[in-house]
Amino acid sequence: PYEDRERMAKAGQNVAFRETDLAKYVADYIAAYSATRRPNSVAALKNATDKFVAWCKTKGIKHVEAVTVQRCDEWIAHRFSEKGARSTIVTERGFLAPIWVQAHRHRLIVENPWEVARVPGKPKEEDLKYWTLEELKKLFEVCEGWVKDFAVLDANSGLRVSALTGLTWADIDFGEGRIVVPVHLSKSGKSYTVPFSPTAEAVLARRWLECSSKSRGELVFPSQVKRGKIDRGQVWRRLKAAVKRAGIRDFGHYSHALRHSFAVALVGADISMRVIQDLLGHGSMKTTQIYAKVAPSKAKEAMDRFNIPTETTPPVEPPSSPGPET
Repeated sequence: PYEDRERMAKAGQNVAFRETDLAKYVADYIAAYSATRRPNSVAALKNATDKFVAWCKTKGIKHVEAVTVQRCDEWIAHRFSEKGARSTIVTERGFLAPIWVQAHRHRLIVENPWEVARVPGKPKEEDLKYWTLEELKKLFEVCEGWVKDFAVLDANSGLRVSALTGLTWADIDFGEGRIVVPVHLSKSGKSYTVPFSPTAEAVLARRWLECSSKSRGELVFPSQVKRGKIDRGQVWRRLKAAVKRAGIRDFGHYSHALRHSFAVALVGADISMRVIQDLLGHGSMKTTQIYAKVAPSKAKEAMDRFNIPTETTPPVEPPSSPGPET
């Protein structure tokens, strides 16, 4: 019926706007979306829409056209009040907006409210959350069992929590000494590889020897309480408790702080940004460049080693200046 309205409008026929049940329209959208998208994307869409529809119910919003710019802004403010990460809210908005784009195309609404409602920008100078090598050592010392293996492997591979929890032994290439992150576990939508560090290889080799079934389809980190993979919330809770015991800085985003720590360690080891981009599985160099600012001394070190000598330039004694005037 929605497509019929669109065809009628395109044919020049008058299509009256009407009240459309919000929950049903969203459910129809998800059903159509599911036919062509990966399960992870469908799950993310459903997660975002479930939150939004539930919030709308508390506000008495029953119809698609009742979702106004003001209501969208209220929902964004509500998500921030729940301590939602800005990146998460941006992603959720990204899933919701196309629903109203389609509703506008179906002539169910006059204009798309999400074109105006935006998630506020993050501060320009947001501190990068990562742990130093000393802090990581303290963290590893207080971790036990699978949590320690998870934290050590995360810090030595930089894999996202969704990749680590979904990793199977089929993704571990002991012959080539690398982790192959498959497409369905990659945020960029492309497969990428991360070579073993000696520590990562030792952890994986031991876990493989301890693996009961020796099945390539088995998860590297299977759930200890149910079939399937470890719940992300369980990872968060166990790492939070370990961070508290270690007495190190608590960033709130524990697995991602381990990923940041991996990237910062690579910068400190003078690994090129292009290689770091590949190791992190970033689709854009712009994303990788955020790690460049953690080592401003690298530019000074590079220029200390760089020189194009000339025969005509005599040596100059550097002035004993306290620095440039402020």
